[in-house]
Amino acid sequence: MNNYKISVIIPVFNAEKYVLETIKSVANQAFDSYEIVIVNDGSTDDSINIIDNYLGSQNIPYQIINQHNSGLSKARNMGVYASLGEYVCFVDSDDIIDENHLISMYELASKNELMLVHCGYESTNEACRRGRKVFTYDGKIYNAKEVISYAVKRKHVVFVCGLLINKKFLIENQLYFNEKMFFGEDSDYIWKTLFSANRIGYTNSDTYKYLERDNSMMKTISKKLANTYIEEFTKTIEDIRINNSGNIEMLELVYYRELLGFFHAFSKCSCKKNFNTLFKKIDRRRMCKELLKLSDLKVLVAAIILFINPSLLYFFLSGGRHKKNNEEEICN
Repeated sequence: MNNYKISVIIPVFNAEKYVLETIKSVANQAFDSYEIVIVNDGSTDDSINIIDNYLGSQNIPYQIINQHNSGLSKARNMGVYASLGEYVCFVDSDDIIDENHLISMYELASKNELMLVHCGYESTNEACRRGRKVFTYDGKIYNAKEVISYAVKRKHVVFVCGLLINKKFLIENQLYFNEKMFFGEDSDYIWKTLFSANRIGYTNSDTYKYLERDNSMMKTISKKLANTYIEEFTKTIEDIRINNSGNIEMLELVYYRELLGFFHAFSKCSCKKNFNTLFKKIDRRRMCKELLKLSDLKVLVAAIILFINPSLLYFFLSGGRHKKNNEEEICN
């Protein structure tokens, strides 16, 4: 059995428009010990043929795993199960990674015996998907409490595709994606991963290039998906509280700050009725108390508005742009 330093896991579902450039960026790494694990999540377009034809002409180990369309969480988990690397990382099928992405994270992890490292990201568009070239990286090491603090305050964004995770650490801590979740699975995964670590590396470089697209999932969050997210994320927070002996003093703040981000996204694609129905599941006064601990002006304003009336918060977060003539449609 072959062993690699890194397994790059790429879930793919109908990404033929973007996936070739993604695969090329992964194949062009300044690193010499990695495999590519493609998980075909029931694609019906030419994505997998494009990948197979390209990687078949390259001198890079790869495997393609096929599954019925089951969602991103299961696809990522399948990739982890099949991976042979010491570490795993994830790349979405429409994004790009800089050629120093793998080497910058692996060198920081291996030199300092870290189980978890993360990088920064740059938002790109279809006209310039590769973004700015990264020439240097300045690795830093933090304790988990520090990372949790800057993540909840949004000083540095910690995101799933910016992680390099030691596979043994992942298995020991059962860091798999929640397959019940088809929205919000990334935030759920991030927090349970951060709370499982002791020391975390940060490359301080934007080696991951995130493609912003108009047809974002954020615009199509159904009430069912939203309800599942709240229920499952609440369970995750309770599991952390029970099983984590340290770094939990900020757990309440993490929970309510993440929920505010969720309700912000939900307000953009649903009606006030659904928004208020879901908010009944939340301890509003407790949420206000926690959010007031942050120094972010928009969060503070949102907390004050929420204390007054959740319906007002809906209009604040949505920008008041849902008119009566489309409210019936977005409530369905």
